[in-house]
Amino acid sequence: METVSVWQLFWVWQDRSLERWLGEMAARGLHLERVQLCRFVFRRGPAADVVYRVADGSAADQTNAVLARGGWLRVDCSSGWVYWRQSASRLQDGWDARLSKTQRYWRALVMLCCCVVPLLALGLRARGPVIVYVALVLWAYAVTRLVLRLRDLDIDAPAVAP
Repeated sequence: METVSVWQLFWVWQDRSLERWLGEMAARGLHLERVQLCRFVFRRGPAADVVYRVADGSAADQTNAVLARGGWLRVDCSSGWVYWRQSASRLQDGWDARLSKTQRYWRALVMLCCCVVPLLALGLRARGPVIVYVALVLWAYAVTRLVLRLRDLDIDAPAVAP
């Protein structure tokens, strides 16, 4: 069985793009077998209409039970994410990923906020702070993307009747 390795970088807020990309790869006959950081290993096979979901690994017990009952197949776990797949023809997407993803994004924001203090301290002490300014711009971009993704999740939430 032939395998193909593809190096691809996805940021934490690009989960929807990652799921869509994995589905496109399956449509081309490349089916996800394992993930190692930014390296995706695919098994070559017949093209199929497959849906992928990426879930936060910290809530794995609860997620495993819900997705397994819905007929999802757990593919792999890497960097705190659990990768799931199911044939689009049998799709039963009863699991709501918003809570899992919201928790993951908040943890990433906290981590980024903790990193900015040492970064600012280095910037104040550095002789050539250009690198620190670039890092601060990247930090601000990452925080903005995470906040916008959290906002999208909140907007996508169904209205709750009083």
